[in-house]
Amino acid sequence: RSMSRSSSVATIHDEIQDTLQILLNKQKEIENDQKVTNDWRALATRIDKILFYIFLLLTIISTLGLLVVVPLFRTNVQRKAKHWYGSKRS
Repeated sequence: RSMSRSSSVATIHDEIQDTLQILLNKQKEIENDQKVTNDWRALATRIDKILFYIFLLLTIISTLGLLVVVPLFRTNVQRKAKHWYGSKRS
C-alpha cells in the first residue's frame, strides 16, 4: 500500500511539474510576443514622427510658395509685360 501511495504521489508530482512547465513556457511566449509588439509599436511611433515632420515641412514650404513667392513672381511678370507691351506701342 505504501508503494502504491508513493507511486501515486510521484505521478501527481510529475503531472504538476509538467503542467507548471507548460504554464511557464506559455508565459514566456506571451512575454516574447509582448516584447515584439512593443518594439514594433516604438518603431511605428518613430516613423510616424518622422513622416509628420516631413509633412509639416512640405506644408510650410508649399504655403510660403503660394503666399509669398508666386505673388512676387506674378508681379515681376506683370511688370515685364507692361514694359514689353509699353515699349512696342510707343
